[in-house]
Amino acid sequence: MNNVMSVVMDRIIEQMEKNGVPWKKPWFNFDKCNLATGRGYTGVNTLSLAYNKDRFFMTFKQISDMGGRVEKGAKGIHVIWWKILTVADHDSAGVTEQTPSVRTIPVMKKYTVFGLSDIWLPEDIKEKLLSRLPKQIEPIPIDEVDDIVQKLVGQIHENHYDTSCYYPDKDMISLPPMSYFKTVEDYYRTLFHEIGHWTAHHSRCNRPLVTSKSSPQYREEELVAEITSVFLCQLFNIPVDVDNSAAYLAGWVKFFKDHKAKVYSAMKQAEIAIEYIKKRLAIETEYDNTVEEINNTPHNMVRAV
Repeated sequence: MNNVMSVVMDRIIEQMEKNGVPWKKPWFNFDKCNLATGRGYTGVNTLSLAYNKDRFFMTFKQISDMGGRVEKGAKGIHVIWWKILTVADHDSAGVTEQTPSVRTIPVMKKYTVFGLSDIWLPEDIKEKLLSRLPKQIEPIPIDEVDDIVQKLVGQIHENHYDTSCYYPDKDMISLPPMSYFKTVEDYYRTLFHEIGHWTAHHSRCNRPLVTSKSSPQYREEELVAEITSVFLCQLFNIPVDVDNSAAYLAGWVKFFKDHKAKVYSAMKQAEIAIEYIKKRLAIETEYDNTVEEINNTPHNMVRAV
C-alpha cells in the first residue's frame, strides 16, 4: 500500500481502538468540507474527520495566507489529496510518433488540517467564507420514509423467520415485520443497511456480492452497507445505533488492519452508492464553488485540500 495511505489508515485504526468505529460517532457526517475552497471531504477522509466535532477544516497554509492562526495546543488531522495524471509512456512496446502511448499515474499527498474551533481568523474573512457554505441536506420527516423507500426500491418483502437480507438473484429486500424489532428506529436502520446491499445490483452500482462471511470481500461490502445506512439515517433524522460492543469493534479493527486497501475501496464504493441514492431521490447537494473573491487575501490561490 502507498505510504501516504498507510499513515492515514494507521491513524484511523489508532482512533478506532481508543474511541470506537468512526461511522458510529455523533460527528460522523457527509457535510465536512474545506472552508477555504468549499469542497467536501470524501472517501477515507470522511473516516479521518469523524472524531472531530467541527464541520469545517483548513490547512496551516490556508490559515496563514488569510491572516489567521492555529490556536495553541490544537491537534491536526491527516487527510489525503489525490488526482490521476495522464503521462506519455515512452517505454511501451510499439510506441511511435504517430501512435503515442499514455499511462495514468495516481498522485497522492498527505495534508494536515485543523477544525474551525481550533482556528482564529479575521472576523471579516471568516464571515465571507461562511457566507458561501455548501448546501446541507435537509432532513426528511420520518413519516415520509415508507413512501420514499417504496419509490426508491419498490415493495419490501415481509418474512416471518427473523432474517433480514437482500436477495441479488431476485433483486429483493426481505425483512421481518416492524413488530419484530425493539423500536421503529431499529427497523429502519436494518432496512437502510439492506438498501446499501441493494445498490450493489448490476443495474445500479454493479458491485460483487459474496456470501462467505470469512471473505475480505464480504467485510468490504458490509462496510459499504454500514456507511450507506448511516447516510440514510441522517437523511431521515434517525439516530445511528451506537454499537460499542467489544466484538463489533474488534471485528472492524482487524479488518482495517489486515485489509487497508479494501477499506479505501469500500469507502469509494459507499460514496458511489450514496450518490446513486441521492440522484434517485433528486437530492441536490452540489457545492457552490463560485467563490466570492475576498479582498487582499490569496485564498483562491490556495490548493484545494
